[in-house]
This record gives sequence, structure tokens and C-alpha cells, in this order.
Amino acid sequence: MVRLPPNHFDILSTEYQIAEALYYKGNEIKALKIFLSLQPKIEISCPNTKLSNNNKTKIKEISFELKMFDQEFVFQRIKEKFEEAVDNQRRFSIWDFIREEEDMDYLDSIGITALHLAVVYGDKNHINDLLENGFDVLKVTTEGNTALHTAAIHGYADIAEIIIKHTQQHNRSRLNDLINATTARDRSTALHLAANVDTATCLLKHGAMFDAKNKLDQTPLDLAGDERVFNLLKTIGDIFSSTEKGKDYVMTSISELNSEEALAIAWARNSHGNTLIQVALINDHKHLAKELGEFLKTLTQRL
Repeated sequence: MVRLPPNHFDILSTEYQIAEALYYKGNEIKALKIFLSLQPKIEISCPNTKLSNNNKTKIKEISFELKMFDQEFVFQRIKEKFEEAVDNQRRFSIWDFIREEEDMDYLDSIGITALHLAVVYGDKNHINDLLENGFDVLKVTTEGNTALHTAAIHGYADIAEIIIKHTQQHNRSRLNDLINATTARDRSTALHLAANVDTATCLLKHGAMFDAKNKLDQTPLDLAGDERVFNLLKTIGDIFSSTEKGKDYVMTSISELNSEEALAIAWARNSHGNTLIQVALINDHKHLAKELGEFLKTLTQRL
């Protein structure tokens, strides 16, 4: 699974937003540390950008404020510490600055949440720690994104699996709410945003609605930017349609798929919340439903 590098623009932008939020909260020193830690990374990865200019401006603003209150020595001491760390090739993580509980609470209040941040970083250890300590997986950002949306956007199938499995084990009644949660702006599910086929497969295996429509009446198939995601969703749509009609070739079509794809189709749901077997039963294709059930049982035992 490909992870975003620590100097990726999206990572740096997220860190800048956190520092800016801390600054406006009144925690100038902590914000300054993050801005200073960001500057060399920004200059390497995205110099001469708005992000670079904004970061420099914030450092100057805090320096000026400290000078106004005869605290310039504080700025110099922190700046020298970071310059020394850079010379010694030490790399800072955002977790070096915001581990305190009060900072985590504040992140929640501005709609970032510690879990979203850990997902962006692909930090599975921190994700597991947060979940084991009762972090609410349905907490959303200001745009209504769950941490599962964030994992889907970044194509982190393994992290999506961690979040889903934890919910299965500890709060199963909310699993569907998590899998098919929609964003506030355009009502998109995590499947609408899945960046790769591994992530899409993970979501479908756990009951994602393959034909859910967002605010613009777009389905995940309409928005699929990855060819393999498109092909998988197209296949699922075709097989659901054929099952509804009781076509003889349904079982042949499914048996030609690999195990993961077959499981994705077997457990995916349509916009009415029905699985493939349920569609067969609703349309009185009992023999097909029985065959599907036996196939799924055999497939599950093999895995």
C-alpha cells in the first residue's frame, strides 16, 4: 500500500492548518514550533507557493508579537533549537507537538480529529491506540468526512480494514452507519471516493452500497477514477441486474472472479440495502439464491 510521503503537499498543508488553528486558539508557542518545523520541508517540496508564503508570514507575525512583549529571546531560542535539529538531520512529526490531551480535544473542536490526522499519516499504531481508547469512528470533519472517508480518499485499504473491523467487534450496530456515511457537502459515501480497487473491495466486502447516489445523483461508478474500480463496480451492477432477472449465467460470471472480487459482490448492497442473495429471494429466484449461498459458504471456508 502506497503511503503519502511526509513532505507531500497534502501532509504539509494539513500540518499548516493545525498550526494555524493553534495560533488562533492563542497557543502561539506551539504553533511557532510547527511553523518552524514545516519551513525546511516546504522549501524542499513546494517552494514559491502560497503555502510557503503563508508559513513564512506566520513565523514573522509570531516573532513580531513576541518582540512586542519583550519575549524575542523565546523566539530566538526556539529557532536556534530547530536549526540545530535540522543540522543534526532530526525529523519532526506533528505528534511531537500535539500529543497532549487538550490539543486532541481542540483538534476535535475545529473538525480535524486525531483519528483523521493519524489516517492521513498512515500511522496504524496511533490509529489502533485511538480506537482501543474508545475514539468515536463516526466523528466527522467540518466537511462531514469520517475517518473512513479519509482512508478511502488516500487509498489506504489496510487502514479502512482496521477501522471497519474495530467497529464490527465493538459497535456492530453502527457498522452500516459507518460504511455508508455520507459527506455533508455532496452526500458522497466512502465508496464514491475510493482511490483504488483494494479500498473499494474492502468497502464492498463490508456492505457498501455500490449504486448509492450523492447529491448530484452520481454513483460510485460515475465517479470511479481508477479503471479497476470502474470495472469492479460495472461487474457488480451487471451481476445484480442479472440476478434480479434470474439469468442462468450469474453463477458462471461470479465463479470467474478472484476470491476478493467474489466476496465484494456477494456482500455488496444495492441502494435498497439488499445483498445479491436477498435480491434473488425478493424476485423469487430461490434456486439461484441457494446456489449463491452455497458458493459463498464454500468461498468463505477456503479463505
